[in-house]
Amino acid sequence: MFRTAVTAAVGALLAGVVLSACGPVKMGTAATVGDERITTARLDSTVAKWREEFAANRQAALVQQAAEQQGQRLPFDPDSPHRSALYQLIGFKIWDEVAREQGITVTQGQIDGLLGGLGGPSGVSAAVLASDIPLRHTNDVARVVLIQQMLLQRYGAAPNAQGQLDLAAQQRALRQRDAVYSAAAGRLDITVNPRFGGGFDARQVSLNPVSYRLSKTESGTG
Repeated sequence: MFRTAVTAAVGALLAGVVLSACGPVKMGTAATVGDERITTARLDSTVAKWREEFAANRQAALVQQAAEQQGQRLPFDPDSPHRSALYQLIGFKIWDEVAREQGITVTQGQIDGLLGGLGGPSGVSAAVLASDIPLRHTNDVARVVLIQQMLLQRYGAAPNAQGQLDLAAQQRALRQRDAVYSAAAGRLDITVNPRFGGGFDARQVSLNPVSYRLSKTESGTG
C-alpha cells in the first residue's frame, strides 16, 4: 500500500533529519539547507494550500488517526502545520543529497510508475496530506519512497524467491539507510529560523519546540 510506503518515508524524514538553530538566518527565511533557502513566504503558501486541500479530503484525517493509533508521529507537530511542513521540506532536500551522494537516480517515469500502480496521484492524496504537505509534493514523497527502496535493496533488504524477507537483514539495511541519511544531513549546512524550532535534540532525534522569550504570540507559527 502506498499509504504504508508514505508513512515509512515520512517517518524516516522525521527520524533522521539533523537540524540546527545555531547561526543567523536572513530575514524572510524559514530555513536554509546548503545553498538553498526556504523562505517564510513559501512556507506560508505551502501551509495555506495544505489547509485548503486537507479540509476537502476526509480520508486524510483518518490516515493521521490510524498513524497515531500505531504509535507513529504523523504529522511531525500536530499543533503547528508550519513546523510540520518545514520539517518535510527540509527532509526532501536531505534525501536529494542522499541520492546525489549515493549515485541514485530517480526518473519521472519511475515516479509515474509507482503512483500509477496505486491509482495515480488521487489514489494517494490522503496519505500525502496526512503529513501536513499539499498535493503538489506528491512526486517528492514518491521520490523519497523510491530512494529508500533502492537503498534498502542495495543493503540486502530484498525478499527471496518465495517472497519472504529476512528480518535480521531488513534491520541491518534499515540501520545502514538511517546512517547514510544522517551522514548526508550532517554534511549539509542546515539552519532553522528560531521561530520554527529551538534547536535539535540529538537524543530524541527531534526538532525542539519553539523557545518563547517574551510571549507565545511572537513565534508566528501555526
